[in-house]
Amino acid sequence: MKLSDIHDNRLRARIIKADQEQNRRQVGGLETSQPKQTPSRTLVSPDAKRKSGKAGVEFIITLLSHRRRLLDSDNHIGSLKPLRDGIAKTLGIDDGSLAVRWQYHQIKTEGREGVVVTVERLSC
Repeated sequence: MKLSDIHDNRLRARIIKADQEQNRRQVGGLETSQPKQTPSRTLVSPDAKRKSGKAGVEFIITLLSHRRRLLDSDNHIGSLKPLRDGIAKTLGIDDGSLAVRWQYHQIKTEGREGVVVTVERLSC
């Protein structure tokens, strides 16, 4: 059954809302728990945050997507934007900070789809 086949507007709205909430809880194709409110602690030095990355790259973060169908580069990077935002928030920085170098790769799989995240901290 398609959503367009449902003529009850209230039921359709409830289905759409439930679907949106489910999508917000998924990261990289894997189910996540509801976010917990924790005290803010960052991995990036305060000096690097003040200088907006002028001190140089502190992290290299690699996002490796396992996909059944490969995407072109702009769609691949765009599909990982919510994950990138979450990682940056965890690090306590803006995702456009020069303190982080982002690398994107994808490989074709016949198995389970998902994303492998590697965070490498460079010695300062």
